[in-house]
Amino acid sequence: MTERIPTPLAAKRVVYTDEELHRKREGKWDATTMVSVTSPEGAALLASQRASPEKVADAQPIAIEPLKNETLPSLSTRDEIIMDGLRLISERRVEAKLGFCKRTLQRWRQENKGPPWVKIGRRIYYDEDKLKAWIQDR
Repeated sequence: MTERIPTPLAAKRVVYTDEELHRKREGKWDATTMVSVTSPEGAALLASQRASPEKVADAQPIAIEPLKNETLPSLSTRDEIIMDGLRLISERRVEAKLGFCKRTLQRWRQENKGPPWVKIGRRIYYDEDKLKAWIQDR
């Protein structure tokens, strides 16, 4: 009886799901040279190929220079508007502040129940001072 030597994982080829199904249907699947992308061996082979020493050695650093007058948008740019001493906060911030979901705030607007609001473009904002007064009145 001869002993079969397993093929090293690096010598195998990763086969994606569509090709795997096609080859298995036609009887052309060769488990000694192919490995499925969905199998643990396929995941290990893909991970080793992504960070192979050859690829890391060939990688060149990229110099990224900021553009002139470039300002990166912060997460809060859409969450608040400050103009003429008036501070408007977004619906998302009001949700977090009050603990009510967005749908509740929408329903209150339809029923004219909730805090006073302003629509700017497509977005809903609440005056922070009026919101505080509304909270205290409740």
